[in-house]
Amino acid sequence: MKKAIKNIGLLFFLFSVYIGFGQIKLEVKIDESTSKIQPTMYGIFFEDINFAADGGLYAEMVKNRSFEFYLPKIGWLEPNSDRHSLNENSGIIKIVKHKDSTGNKSYAHFTIKDGKGYELINEGFRGMGIKQDAKYRISVMAANNQGINKINFQLIDTSGQVLGETSISPDPKEWKSYESQIVGSGTDAKARLKITFEGSGTIDLDMISLFPEDTW
Repeated sequence: MKKAIKNIGLLFFLFSVYIGFGQIKLEVKIDESTSKIQPTMYGIFFEDINFAADGGLYAEMVKNRSFEFYLPKIGWLEPNSDRHSLNENSGIIKIVKHKDSTGNKSYAHFTIKDGKGYELINEGFRGMGIKQDAKYRISVMAANNQGINKINFQLIDTSGQVLGETSISPDPKEWKSYESQIVGSGTDAKARLKITFEGSGTIDLDMISLFPEDTW
C-alpha cells in the first residue's frame, strides 16, 4: 500500500515537472461544427442529497414522515419539551422500534400532559413551499388513543403565522389512516408543519404525510 502511494506521488511530481517546463497549446475553433448534437440527447442531474427525490420528484413535504431515519427524530422539533424534565406543561415524543408484516420499523408514541403547551413541528426539506389557494392533502396513521380528542395540523410561515389548518378526531383503538385537506391562505417558501393536540393522554402516530394535490 505504501509503495502504491509512493508511486502515485512520483507520477504527480513528474506530471508537474512536465507541465512546468513543457508547452501545451490548445486551439478551439468555435465557428466550426464537427458533429451534430441530436435534439433527443438530454439529461438531468439527480442527487438525493439535495432532495431531488424526497421533497423533489417525489412530492412528499414532510421530512422523515415515518420516523425511520437513522436518528429517528431528524426533521422533527419539540420547542416546548425537554427530555430531562417531566414536561408537566407540554408533552414528549418517544420513538418505538418494532417490526410488522409491512416492514414498518418505527412509530411515535406521544405522552401529552397539556395539549395547550405541546407542539410538534416538521421542518420539511429545508422548508415547505406553500402557495396561496393551493390545496394540500394531510394524512396520518393513529392508534391506541387514550384521552386525545383532536389532532390539529397547521402550516406556519417563518414568523409563526398560520397559512392553513385542519384537524382530525382519532378513534381510540387499532391503527387507522386519516386524511384531510389544507388550503393555503398565503405563500411562503420556508413554511413548516405544526401539530398540536387537544386533551391529555397518550397516542401513537405514524406516516405523517403532506402532499400538494396539484402533483403527479
